[in-house]
Parts: sequence; C-alpha cells; structure tokens
Amino acid sequence: MDDGSKKAKAEATVAPAKKKATKAARPKKTAKEAKPKREPIQDACVFAFRLSTADRDLIHRAAGSGKATRFVRGAALAAANGDTKAFEELIGQAKANLK
Repeated sequence: MDDGSKKAKAEATVAPAKKKATKAARPKKTAKEAKPKREPIQDACVFAFRLSTADRDLIHRAAGSGKATRFVRGAALAAANGDTKAFEELIGQAKANLK
C-alpha cells in the first residue's frame, strides 16, 4: 500500500474552495424606540379553553395580526363586566379587520 497514492486521490476528490460573494451594502437601520416594559401581573394564572381550528382562525382574522390573545381577553372581560362600550369597540375592530 502506497500512502502517497492515497493522499493524491484524496486531494483530487476535494472540491476547490469557493470564493465568498461580497454582499451589497445594506442601508443602516434606524434605532427603534424601546417599548416601556409592562409590569408583571401579580398572582397571574392561565385561563384556557378549547375551540375548533375554524373558530381560532376566525378570531385571528378578526383581531388582526398578533393581537388574538388581547382581543379574546378584552372581549371576555368586557362581557363579564357588562362593559358594552368596550365590547362594541372590539366589534368595530373586528369588522374593520374582516373587510
């Protein structure tokens, strides 16, 4: 066995190194203002319920992008407190998002 021939074969099978493509200069991002931190809710707990996928999708569309939890929490609390004004605002928001 000739170690020289094995080494030559191994070198021949190695792919040539690729050059990195230079990236186009990106525009610098502007600094975003930091959101104020919310204070943690004392004695927080989880309230969960089951619903169909179709109902979940409808809630997501009605609430708007990334606001489903806030929407459902607001609707539940408005109904529980008898706050028709807050509930009607949520309905208006849902109508606007479903258009």
